[in-house]
Amino acid sequence: MDPLSHTLDLASVAHRTRQLESWLVDTLAAFRNRHERRLAYIPHLVRGMTMAEFGDKYDGDVQAALRGLQKERVAIDVAPIDRNAMKRKWAPPPEEESETRTGDGKNSNNDQARAAKNRVWSSMSLGSTI
Repeated sequence: MDPLSHTLDLASVAHRTRQLESWLVDTLAAFRNRHERRLAYIPHLVRGMTMAEFGDKYDGDVQAALRGLQKERVAIDVAPIDRNAMKRKWAPPPEEESETRTGDGKNSNNDQARAAKNRVWSSMSLGSTI
């Protein structure tokens, strides 16, 4: 074989190697994307369990595992609830009650808050910044 044909053979082999490597990278990326997408469809509750438990208890059925885990969570969370502790009613401190009952107008903080809430802005003050 002459040196020219040997060089052409090496160049074609190098080109074919680059083609195969490129094809391999693309195929692996597609494989990874496809399986990451399929894993994303599995609910987070099911993803948290071990493969042994998933296979033994639920025979690899995602829906059965999800139902089972939700039933377990409901069974654990059920506890007697004190209804009086759930609702808190606001009661003013004793000194505020005496001021509001007298009606002498010493509660200036309340008046300022009410005034700020009902304040009307003039169009001149808003238009000057634009």
